Amino acid sequence: MEKTLLTALSDSDLLARVQRLVHGECRTVAALVAHLAEFENRKLYLREGCASMFVYCTRVLHFSEHVAYHRIAAARLARRFPAVLVGLERGDVHVTALEMLAPHLTPENHHDLLAD
Repeated sequence: MEKTLLTALSDSDLLARVQRLVHGECRTVAALVAHLAEFENRKLYLREGCASMFVYCTRVLHFSEHVAYHRIAAARLARRFPAVLVGLERGDVHVTALEMLAPHLTPENHHDLLAD
């Protein structure tokens, strides 16, 4: 996208576009986390010549180590608590917050903690 196209937008159009992009990013992150969870569950990283999910994410997907670590942690948490994906998709929680919440989530409290 060219900068000149963005400068031609009205303030309200730019605001609306930013909000749509953020919502789309939340949906994309949730979908990616769900796919990474299934990918790891099937151990497909081995078929791709990688010793671990982390190696696959950093060497094949070219994630930074930080991003790989957080996405993998979120994927593992989502396998335990599928409600995590709903929170990610809605933008109620982000992957860094999930990592902070993970040690405290239980089958009994995860819905309440994710809602808070």
